[in-house]
Amino acid sequence: MYKYKKFQPNYVKGPAGLTSDLVWSLFRRESDIAFLDSRPGYGDDSRWSILALEPWLSLQAWPDRLEINGKPSEGDIWQLIQQILTENQLAAISDLPLQGGCIG
Repeated sequence: MYKYKKFQPNYVKGPAGLTSDLVWSLFRRESDIAFLDSRPGYGDDSRWSILALEPWLSLQAWPDRLEINGKPSEGDIWQLIQQILTENQLAAISDLPLQGGCIG
């Protein structure tokens, strides 16, 4: 249905002194951005923050309508999300806690 070419997420280990606040300040004016900030003090996974830019698919739902990439669509939102995620699975990268999915 909504297939995207297979890709691997880009990830980098930030240099010492690079904070999530600084990263956010550099990208905050971008359109279609999501930033999942993980602050220190919440276990091993708190070392990760996720910055998502340029989504390949936009899904918006209201009680009476559904849009995919700005175009009207029909169906159950949860079934549609499951189908899209199933059709577009990424190969696992063991170092990453999250490498794709629905963000926003």
